[in-house]
Amino acid sequence: MSLFITNATGFVGANLANHFLSEDRKLFVLTRAKSDAEAELRLEKALGFASVETKTKKGEAITCKGDITKPYFGFSDKKLSKIKKQGVKELWHSAGSVSFSKKQKESTFLINCEGMRNVIDFASYVGVDEFHYISTAFAEGNAIAISLTNKKLENFNNPYEESKNMSEKLLLDWAKQNPKVKIFIYRPSIIIGDSKSGRAFNFSAYYRYVQVFHYLREMFDSGRRVIPGVVGSDGELCLPISVPGAYKSEVNMITIDYALEIIMAIKKRGQGGIYPIVNMQPTTYGWLMEKTTRFFKIKGIKINDSGSTGLDRDLQKIESMFARGIGDYYPYISQIFRWDMSPTFEILGESFVHNSKIDTAILYRVLRYAVANNFNLKV
Repeated sequence: MSLFITNATGFVGANLANHFLSEDRKLFVLTRAKSDAEAELRLEKALGFASVETKTKKGEAITCKGDITKPYFGFSDKKLSKIKKQGVKELWHSAGSVSFSKKQKESTFLINCEGMRNVIDFASYVGVDEFHYISTAFAEGNAIAISLTNKKLENFNNPYEESKNMSEKLLLDWAKQNPKVKIFIYRPSIIIGDSKSGRAFNFSAYYRYVQVFHYLREMFDSGRRVIPGVVGSDGELCLPISVPGAYKSEVNMITIDYALEIIMAIKKRGQGGIYPIVNMQPTTYGWLMEKTTRFFKIKGIKINDSGSTGLDRDLQKIESMFARGIGDYYPYISQIFRWDMSPTFEILGESFVHNSKIDTAILYRVLRYAVANNFNLKV
């Protein structure tokens, strides 16, 4: 049975694609590109970067150059008919914008919501039996959040959460009109690299956050030291500054291999539903900050929403740079989210396995891989 997958050039999508190829499946892969040749190149590159390694890709991946924001992805009638004749009964939708920026709200909604409408129309046309959607654990916004600061919580923290919420509603509304189609909505939390290798690409979310530390460390190691005297004899960079957030906030991260394991286990059960996939042993922001700064050999940073006082101008600039870099991610380092895991527990029963706690070894494995690739493996 053939399947159709959107954005197999993305981090999650590429891992899904490699998994299906190892199962000898035939894949039609929607890929954004200027030409068919570019589409094939992007897919090949993504599959090579993916954490799921397939020594023998038994299946077949057919690239379909298209745009998710266009009706039927901009496919010709001939191409649509050809795909339909292949008996595509399973659709995996992993494409989407992950931008938190309010300035990019229009673009985010176009990709995530209008894109969902277009995927639904395509699914209706080819006649799928199963629709699998990779959403986010944060699709409910602050309905499941507890603030650890005095800041008032809005319904959603950013356009990303709101658009994911809307896209889920669009899919569920369509499902009511198509009761024979099984709808699977997976809600993973923050996904990081492979637990064993650290492999990842298209670095976003937590990676964007720690890039600030990487940038500073690189700047000083290369001799471009704009603050004289802050590097000790032990090589540690001392930055007596404050960064926003709440020490006891929980940063819920899962590894890509765990996310894929749970998704496939749920799929195997064959019962549609909405399934949160989160870490039941989340790290605290305080712990994460401590381990991350230690990895980059930086000390002196404290978590304090009020900022520092008495800093010289250069340190003030660095503190402001951190605040700007962290700004979009502030809700996830100042709140605690509580998910109802009962749907996931019930569907998997005794076979449910917890994600390993993100300990120092896993975290540093993930960071070493990102640093070794300069946070710049893109497709």
